[in-house]
Amino acid sequence: MKKPRLSSVLIITNIITLICLSVMVFYHFMPQKTSGGRAHHHAAVFSKRMNYSYRDNYTYDLRNGLFAIYSMKRADIVMLGDSITFGVEWNELLSRDDIVNRGIIADTTEGFRNRLDNVYSLKPELCFIMGGINDICLGIPVNEIAANFSRIITSLKNHNIRPVIQSTLYMTKDMPEWETVNKKVDELNYLLKKISSDENVRYLDLNDVLSDKNSLVSEHSYDGLHLSGSAYAKWRNLILPVLQTMRHQEE
Repeated sequence: MKKPRLSSVLIITNIITLICLSVMVFYHFMPQKTSGGRAHHHAAVFSKRMNYSYRDNYTYDLRNGLFAIYSMKRADIVMLGDSITFGVEWNELLSRDDIVNRGIIADTTEGFRNRLDNVYSLKPELCFIMGGINDICLGIPVNEIAANFSRIITSLKNHNIRPVIQSTLYMTKDMPEWETVNKKVDELNYLLKKISSDENVRYLDLNDVLSDKNSLVSEHSYDGLHLSGSAYAKWRNLILPVLQTMRHQEE
């Protein structure tokens, strides 16, 4: 029996290698039903599907189902947002046991608005809101995003909950279309500041401590969009004075 020629072996090896690389690339860039890896956000963030609904996010119903069965029925503080809010243990970060995390991966501001019952039921004093980047990257108009924020603020106040608006975060310069996206972020934050002024609610500018020259500082993100530990530490330092004010008011 003849032994295969070296050239044939090399050709077969190269073909196998190319197939493996193709599968890896396909997996990396196609949307994945995971807890929010980079592949999921590359697909969700840059698809710009104008017919997108928050209900298209499979984690939405999953997380809301969990919120309904959690044993904690009362909290002083609620953190409302998307994967960036979801990405940290707020009780540990802020050394408190009266905070609940109501972040949902890949959620939009319309999604926030349609799950406020999971905030009302906790009867919190404060609700910190941060989001909008998913909306922007899906092509949702900035005015529509701001209108969702405005409706959320009104609804929370009607339930005797004090809202705190937090600025929508920039992307890093490593991300595709970062200049276009970050320009929209500026437009949205301008409107959010106006809403906070008109509604007399607190506004925290996260970009003031996490960005440089209109982009998220690379060391504060592990993938160009989501935050690293150093970023959450700076975020904590903005929140603590607000919580200190709440404590004084209680006294």
